[in-house]
Amino acid sequence: MTSPVWEKELNWFTLQEYEPKPHSLNCCIIYQGVVHAEDPEDSDVDEMQFSFLGWGMEREEITAEQCFITCQSLLWSNANVSISTFAACLAYALPDFEEDEDVE
Repeated sequence: MTSPVWEKELNWFTLQEYEPKPHSLNCCIIYQGVVHAEDPEDSDVDEMQFSFLGWGMEREEITAEQCFITCQSLLWSNANVSISTFAACLAYALPDFEEDEDVE
């Protein structure tokens, strides 16, 4: 298995970048945290991986909140892989979260 060339921990998220290869996704975000169920006894720690074509932005400036917004948006679309960059997925997801804030 290939090791990442760069890695950063952000709360429940781990950002990883791999050596770029043709026709491959070289950036991923791993979420490791509690997945809540209606019954707290059924809650469990889970790990989910989200893959992207690239970061599309300065990787050191990515925040845990941006990871949450982007990964949640992908989950709402029943996806964990994007052939777009992280930045493009974040830009696509932001309006959904801004609408939610307006409702409150």
